[in-house]
Amino acid sequence: MSRARDLITSNISGENQVWISNGWADRFGLDAEDVGIGDSPEKVAAFHAGRSLVMGYLDDAHEATMRRLSLIPSEQFDQLVVYALGDTRPVWRALVGMAGDSTQHTGQIAYLRGMFTGMGWRRRAGWA
Repeated sequence: MSRARDLITSNISGENQVWISNGWADRFGLDAEDVGIGDSPEKVAAFHAGRSLVMGYLDDAHEATMRRLSLIPSEQFDQLVVYALGDTRPVWRALVGMAGDSTQHTGQIAYLRGMFTGMGWRRRAGWA
């Protein structure tokens, strides 16, 4: 999700992705243009990254995303921008798509967490 947010908001702002400019692609040992979309099962299975590396990129990408979002002028919302893999759409729609994707992926992660850990995580959080 952080990779997509970095990519989309950099396209909107015209800034470089922190993935590239702050050296995260090199730290992960991945191609600078890699976005993780359409990766083969073998490539996904071979990917291993430590928690501190992942969280470092998450924090850096989140900070850049929030700063970029705060600087979007209202007149830019109707301008076309590359969303992902060449799909062009208005800025407002790219942001809605980004938010929707984030929500869906967070739900998918929670679902998988429940499959692996059972319902106990809900009880520990105070849910019935």
